[in-house]
Amino acid sequence: MKRLPALIIALSLVAAGCAQQKISLKYDYAPGLDTRYLWTIDSTTALSSSTDQSTTHLFMEVDVHEEVQRAAGRGGNSRLTITLTPRSLQEGGVRAATPPPTKIEYQLGSNGQIRRPVTTALSEREASALELGTILAQSRLALPNRPVGVGDRWSTPLRLSGDTGTIDFKGQGRLVGFDLRSGRRLARIETDRSGEITAQEQLAGVFVELRGRSTNTATSMLDLDRGILYSSVSRFASNFDLADEQSGRLAGTLRVTLVSKLQLQPG
Repeated sequence: MKRLPALIIALSLVAAGCAQQKISLKYDYAPGLDTRYLWTIDSTTALSSSTDQSTTHLFMEVDVHEEVQRAAGRGGNSRLTITLTPRSLQEGGVRAATPPPTKIEYQLGSNGQIRRPVTTALSEREASALELGTILAQSRLALPNRPVGVGDRWSTPLRLSGDTGTIDFKGQGRLVGFDLRSGRRLARIETDRSGEITAQEQLAGVFVELRGRSTNTATSMLDLDRGILYSSVSRFASNFDLADEQSGRLAGTLRVTLVSKLQLQPG
């Protein structure tokens, strides 16, 4: 209890000092960066069609390892390598075999922002370009390109396309406030996005086209001193109409809810 007043004072100073001025929120993917996260995915899928009425629950834990390598030669761009290693997988409450690890490389711009994937070949068991982009989007909030203060908002569009579909979201991010955890100065950021999703999937042995809308809300914590994501909790709700690829007729509906959590690990 004796430490409580000091903690309150420290939090007050952090909040007051940051609230009085606009600050730059940015990632710092400096060469040599080595971070690890625990990523959990909890989803429920409800399918309703003339041939199938089912609900599927999936829970997965994934170890995420991020490394930044210095560019070779002068003027080259550094690369961010993200290794995803599934730790556990449950389908309908039953433990299932985990997918193999996936390694993705991204090219970084001169300002440290992620520019584009440089992975050139993916095996059939690895994720598609769209899925890789979605993975990255879920673990990275979009930051403003200008200094902001508490309450300020900025645009956070998300446009992804790949062999299996497209995502087109629009929305806003907002700087809510500041926090202090284990000596880390953190910025609390909330985002709200919604938009259209199209995808091609095989359901009950039939190839169908999914068209629908999705909403996404997230609360993220950014480490102000290290320029890395500290944590993120993101919630998705999507509703799709299923159309038979051959006839184009409505074949059913699909509802997906998903909670994605990312937490920086010690070390």
